[in-house]
Amino acid sequence: MGVASDVGDQAGAATSAVGDATSSLADSAEAAAGKVKRAAEGNPLAAGLVVFGAAWLVSSLMPRSDREQQVAQAVKTAVQEHAGPVTDALTEAAHEVQEHVREPVREAAESLKANVVEAAQAVKDDGVAAAEGVRDEATRARDDLTR
Repeated sequence: MGVASDVGDQAGAATSAVGDATSSLADSAEAAAGKVKRAAEGNPLAAGLVVFGAAWLVSSLMPRSDREQQVAQAVKTAVQEHAGPVTDALTEAAHEVQEHVREPVREAAESLKANVVEAAQAVKDDGVAAAEGVRDEATRARDDLTR
Protein backbone atom coordinates (compact mmCIF):
# COMPACT_ATOMS: atom_id res chain seq x y z
CA MET A 1 0.00 0.00 0.00
CA GLY A 2 2.86 2.33 0.68
CA VAL A 3 4.09 1.93 -2.89
CA ALA A 4 0.67 2.66 -4.31
CA SER A 5 0.42 5.72 -2.13
CA ASP A 6 3.84 6.94 -3.27
CA VAL A 7 2.91 6.39 -6.93
CA GLY A 8 -0.35 8.23 -6.36
CA ASP A 9 1.48 11.11 -4.72
CA GLN A 10 3.98 11.25 -7.57
CA ALA A 11 1.20 11.15 -10.14
CA GLY A 12 -0.60 13.93 -8.31
CA ALA A 13 2.59 15.99 -8.18
CA ALA A 14 3.22 15.38 -11.87
CA THR A 15 -0.34 16.30 -12.75
CA SER A 16 -0.01 19.44 -10.65
CA ALA A 17 3.31 20.34 -12.33
CA VAL A 18 1.83 19.81 -15.80
CA GLY A 19 -1.16 21.92 -14.84
CA ASP A 20 1.10 24.68 -13.50
CA ALA A 21 3.23 24.57 -16.65
CA THR A 22 0.13 24.67 -18.87
CA SER A 23 -1.27 27.58 -16.89
CA SER A 24 2.05 29.41 -17.07
CA LEU A 25 2.25 28.81 -20.81
CA ALA A 26 -1.31 30.03 -21.28
CA ASP A 27 -0.55 33.16 -19.21
CA SER A 28 2.59 33.82 -21.26
CA ALA A 29 0.66 33.38 -24.52
CA GLU A 30 -2.06 35.75 -23.28
CA ALA A 31 0.53 38.32 -22.24
CA ALA A 32 2.30 38.06 -25.60
CA ALA A 33 -0.99 38.37 -27.46
CA GLY A 34 -1.84 41.45 -25.40
CA LYS A 35 1.52 43.03 -26.17
CA VAL A 36 1.12 42.32 -29.88
CA LYS A 37 -2.41 43.73 -29.84
CA ARG A 38 -1.28 46.93 -28.10
CA ALA A 39 1.66 47.33 -30.48
CA ALA A 40 -0.51 46.77 -33.55
CA GLU A 41 -3.38 49.04 -32.56
CA GLY A 42 -3.72 51.78 -35.14
CA ASN A 43 -1.13 50.14 -37.36
CA PRO A 44 -2.63 47.45 -39.59
CA LEU A 45 0.66 46.95 -41.44
CA ALA A 46 2.40 46.00 -38.20
CA ALA A 47 -0.45 43.63 -37.33
CA GLY A 48 -0.21 42.00 -40.74
CA LEU A 49 3.54 41.59 -40.40
CA VAL A 50 3.17 40.01 -36.97
CA VAL A 51 0.56 37.54 -38.24
CA PHE A 52 2.68 36.76 -41.30
CA GLY A 53 5.75 36.16 -39.12
CA ALA A 54 3.85 33.92 -36.74
CA ALA A 55 2.38 31.90 -39.60
CA TRP A 56 5.79 31.56 -41.19
CA LEU A 57 7.27 30.38 -37.91
CA VAL A 58 4.54 27.79 -37.42
CA SER A 59 4.83 26.58 -41.02
CA SER A 60 8.60 26.24 -40.73
CA LEU A 61 8.21 24.04 -37.69
CA MET A 62 5.89 21.64 -39.47
CA PRO A 63 7.54 19.00 -41.67
CA ARG A 64 6.78 19.05 -45.38
CA SER A 65 4.54 16.35 -46.69
CA ASP A 66 5.58 14.16 -49.60
CA ARG A 67 2.98 15.86 -51.78
CA GLU A 68 4.36 19.32 -50.94
CA GLN A 69 7.87 18.18 -51.82
CA GLN A 70 6.65 16.73 -55.12
CA VAL A 71 4.82 19.94 -56.01
CA ALA A 72 7.84 22.07 -55.08
CA GLN A 73 10.09 19.94 -57.29
CA ALA A 74 7.61 20.11 -60.18
CA VAL A 75 7.42 23.91 -59.92
CA LYS A 76 11.20 24.18 -59.79
CA THR A 77 11.58 21.97 -62.87
CA ALA A 78 8.89 23.90 -64.78
CA VAL A 79 10.53 27.24 -63.98
CA GLN A 80 13.91 25.96 -65.13
CA GLU A 81 12.46 24.62 -68.38
CA HIS A 82 10.55 27.79 -69.23
CA ALA A 83 13.04 30.36 -67.96
CA GLY A 84 15.58 29.69 -70.73
CA PRO A 85 13.42 30.81 -73.67
CA VAL A 86 12.07 33.78 -71.72
CA THR A 87 15.56 34.87 -70.72
CA ASP A 88 16.73 34.60 -74.34
CA ALA A 89 13.76 36.64 -75.55
CA LEU A 90 14.35 39.32 -72.92
CA THR A 91 18.04 39.52 -73.79
CA GLU A 92 17.24 39.90 -77.49
CA ALA A 93 14.66 42.60 -76.75
CA ALA A 94 17.16 44.47 -74.59
CA HIS A 95 19.73 44.42 -77.41
CA GLU A 96 17.14 45.72 -79.87
CA VAL A 97 16.20 48.56 -77.53
CA GLN A 98 19.87 49.37 -77.07
CA GLU A 99 20.39 49.55 -80.85
CA HIS A 100 17.32 51.77 -81.34
CA VAL A 101 18.28 54.12 -78.53
CA ARG A 102 22.01 54.40 -79.22
CA GLU A 103 21.79 56.86 -82.16
CA PRO A 104 19.21 59.24 -80.61
CA VAL A 105 21.25 59.34 -77.40
CA ARG A 106 24.43 60.12 -79.37
CA GLU A 107 22.65 62.89 -81.28
CA ALA A 108 21.21 64.32 -78.07
CA ALA A 109 24.67 64.31 -76.47
CA GLU A 110 26.18 66.11 -79.48
CA SER A 111 23.37 68.66 -79.44
CA LEU A 112 23.85 69.24 -75.73
CA LYS A 113 27.59 69.66 -76.24
CA ALA A 114 26.97 72.23 -79.01
CA ASN A 115 24.53 74.13 -76.79
CA VAL A 116 27.00 74.17 -73.92
CA VAL A 117 29.78 75.47 -76.20
CA GLU A 118 27.46 78.19 -77.55
CA ALA A 119 26.40 79.18 -74.03
CA ALA A 120 30.02 79.30 -72.85
CA GLN A 121 30.96 81.48 -75.82
CA ALA A 122 28.01 83.80 -75.12
CA VAL A 123 29.05 84.12 -71.48
CA LYS A 124 32.65 84.81 -72.55
CA ASP A 125 31.54 87.46 -75.06
CA ASP A 126 29.29 89.11 -72.47
CA GLY A 127 32.15 89.10 -69.98
CA VAL A 128 34.56 90.67 -72.47
CA ALA A 129 31.97 93.32 -73.40
CA ALA A 130 31.30 94.07 -69.74
CA ALA A 131 35.02 94.34 -69.02
CA GLU A 132 35.48 96.73 -71.93
CA GLY A 133 32.55 98.79 -70.69
CA VAL A 134 34.02 98.99 -67.19
CA ARG A 135 37.43 99.93 -68.63
CA ASP A 136 35.86 102.68 -70.76
CA GLU A 137 33.94 104.03 -67.76
CA ALA A 138 37.09 103.98 -65.64
CA THR A 139 38.99 105.85 -68.35
CA ARG A 140 36.24 108.51 -68.59
CA ALA A 141 36.12 108.84 -64.84
CA ARG A 142 39.90 109.31 -64.71
CA ASP A 143 39.77 111.85 -67.49
CA ASP A 144 36.96 113.72 -65.72
CA LEU A 145 39.00 113.82 -62.51
CA THR A 146 42.13 115.09 -64.23
CA ARG A 147 40.30 117.95 -65.90
